[in-house]
Amino acid sequence: MIDQHERLRGHRIRTTLKRVPGILSDLEPTPKRGSGAGSSEPKLPISETVLEAGDVLRSVLVSWARTTMEERHVPPPAEDTIPALVAYLIYHSEWLGRHPAGDEAEDEIADAVANLERLTDNSGTTIFAGHCPECGQAVYAKDGRTAATCTARNEHDESCSTIVDVEAGRLELLTRATDMHASAVDIAAILPVPASTIRQWGRRGHLGGYCDTTTKETRWHIGSVLNRLDQTVTNAA
Repeated sequence: MIDQHERLRGHRIRTTLKRVPGILSDLEPTPKRGSGAGSSEPKLPISETVLEAGDVLRSVLVSWARTTMEERHVPPPAEDTIPALVAYLIYHSEWLGRHPAGDEAEDEIADAVANLERLTDNSGTTIFAGHCPECGQAVYAKDGRTAATCTARNEHDESCSTIVDVEAGRLELLTRATDMHASAVDIAAILPVPASTIRQWGRRGHLGGYCDTTTKETRWHIGSVLNRLDQTVTNAA
């Protein structure tokens, strides 16, 4: 019978690997400003640092794919590209979680993925993904991502690298923030409702709130917004 720790380890390995396609899409070279999709303009190059991080990830994946192939006596991956290696290891992630060196596999894969992800997340919109369950630091994810990596560093300059589920983190935020007040813009960043709609609900007297005497901006009660949002969804159904 599979050990629960091993099962969770395999799940974490699989979850980490599933983030790789999204990271790779961010690595696609982009045309220089002003050039269209059909333009022959050269594309902006990828930095050497990112390329090196990609090579490190590929080397880690090759190593664990080889271990899987040799010890499970299964066919090798169809190709030695990162996407093919990721798909291969996802398929064998449960076995890898049970491997005696499973902890090492998890750490090496997580570190290599997190390192590449940090380098490709320098631009673009980020959203609050919750607090790290290990170190308690705030974690931010690139908009559209389902998971994020904690980049906090300890006194030994070691990265935490704990994976945080964005949806769970946002639910945690909402649970803690129900009795708090915030601007319409800030609330719109964490709830599926436009800031203009929040202000409209407030003007109609549907929300609790107060005016910040310093900024002269209205701070709305988040719990009231949630209740109003629930009512709107219920009425629409």
